[in-house]
Amino acid sequence: MAKKSGRRRKDRRVVVRVPVDELLKELEKLTKQEPGGSPKRPLEVGSAAVIEPRARAASCLRCSERSEQKVIGHDREEGLRVVTIQCPLCSVVRRLWFRVFEPDFN
Repeated sequence: MAKKSGRRRKDRRVVVRVPVDELLKELEKLTKQEPGGSPKRPLEVGSAAVIEPRARAASCLRCSERSEQKVIGHDREEGLRVVTIQCPLCSVVRRLWFRVFEPDFN
């Protein structure tokens, strides 16, 4: 009786994983084009007080869960606020860019 090769299962995993990894890379590129994904396209907010709640409410890129994101850090760069968030389920780290603007009242 011939011994079964243990590589078939591994080969199937690799075949499935490669397209998924490529899709995730493409998804990351697309999210950088969305508002808040890069310094060139920050999310506009009326107050600094709403930045952290908006960052926590963002959905995860990888698992698409609406669970509350964990805020890792805050920074200021070029007049923008940068919030680094992490998904509690799959641990993907993402940065969101915000610009605080003063609304014109009359």
